[in-house]
Amino acid sequence: MGSAIIEVGLGLVLTYFVLSVVVTQINNLIINGLNLRAENLRAWFHRTITDDFVRYEVLAHPMINMAETQSALKRPSRLRRILNGLKRRMVGLLIPGAEQHYSTTDVSYVSPGVLTNVLVNLFIEDKEALVELSDEDKVKALIAAMKDRIEDTPLEQTLETVLATARSLQDAEAKLAAWFDNAMSNLSNLFKRRVQFISFVVGMLVSIALNVDTLHLARTLWNDPAMRETVVFAAENAARGQLVEMAQADGEASADIQRLRDTVQTFLDLRLPIGWEVNPSDQAVALGSPRNAANFSPVVNPEGWLGFLVLKLAGWLITSFAIMQGSDFWFNLLGRLTSARAAIAKAPESGQPAFGGQG
Repeated sequence: MGSAIIEVGLGLVLTYFVLSVVVTQINNLIINGLNLRAENLRAWFHRTITDDFVRYEVLAHPMINMAETQSALKRPSRLRRILNGLKRRMVGLLIPGAEQHYSTTDVSYVSPGVLTNVLVNLFIEDKEALVELSDEDKVKALIAAMKDRIEDTPLEQTLETVLATARSLQDAEAKLAAWFDNAMSNLSNLFKRRVQFISFVVGMLVSIALNVDTLHLARTLWNDPAMRETVVFAAENAARGQLVEMAQADGEASADIQRLRDTVQTFLDLRLPIGWEVNPSDQAVALGSPRNAANFSPVVNPEGWLGFLVLKLAGWLITSFAIMQGSDFWFNLLGRLTSARAAIAKAPESGQPAFGGQG
């Protein structure tokens, strides 16, 4: 009994692991295709630097280069404008407000030191004029120049608070760098939460498209020892790392797409009870099959369609939430379950209890 439970668990964990890899690869295609990392960073600059002229000087600065200059822009074709409009709408759904910003480059990271140099040089154009000033006066001059450029904006209040305790220009630059680094850490956490939302939506769509219903899958594995044996063999191979390279889908789009196809094919080769049946020959069996899409119809299945829908939604939701945990989580759990099954299998041979109990 214990071995059967672990084997069913292995089958479910293997399924979640492979689907997590699939979702990760799809996420990478979405993130890279829509340039979401750069769009997320630029949206932060728009929220933080509300003065249009100052923001443009920062974004178009050669050391940052997040916005193409006007001379670099060319009027796109009609088709390109339509595609760009659709892309901006998709970006806006995932990063609210980002759809308003055009001509964003692929720059998705700005170091704190670079931004600090850009801001200081933007506020104080002539540093030689500060040479004769004391350290405290240099800081006061920086704050005064900052207020002159971004007066009556949220950024002015933020930077004034950041620089209030600075004792020298170098100390002020260090505090500016620390402020930006902390802001980027918060932005990174926000982006991760947005990626989790994308993972849930993509996971739900994949679960529906492949009909990966956790409830049906667990029930089938429990009732079919032969299928459990096949899945356990695949799980042991996966635990040895033979599928780990599939999770590394962060390169050229064509390579990511091919890797995605290979992963899906590997999953389908397991012959799990997933997918949809088309025109089943035995109608009586078909009405009881969780893989028959006709069961959703009140006409074909007048008495059971609502219960069928509820059970399928529950199974898909469980699968989707499981996929959100990520491939690393399921790979580690796969290794633990594989070790536990091996310990149970060896226990009768050695005459010792599987988990170290007293015989």
